Amino acid sequence: MALSMQELFNGMAATFKAQAAGNLRATIQFVITGEEAGAHHLVIENGTCTYHAGQAASPTLTITTPDTVWRDIADGKLDGAKALMTGKFKVAGDMGLLMRLTSLFGSAPGR
Repeated sequence: MALSMQELFNGMAATFKAQAAGNLRATIQFVITGEEAGAHHLVIENGTCTYHAGQAASPTLTITTPDTVWRDIADGKLDGAKALMTGKFKVAGDMGLLMRLTSLFGSAPGR
């Protein structure tokens, strides 16, 4: 059974690599479309990453994506860079932060 979007983003927070973040302070907003439409965000500060449901007040980076696309990226079935270049999801804000996502978050356990 597939993880819910909330479980997926909680998993991202749990696999956060503090050493890769350094003194990064950022809020990553996810606007999900599709069956599991909704908003979620991750807050990175003081070497921690926490998950929050709903819209962020002032995100550093906003990723707008269908639920199926982000799940495939998280599962390693779809390359995030290729998905972006082919228009499968949209971003606004700090592109440098987007490029750091793979170094900031590890693989979910069992993947």
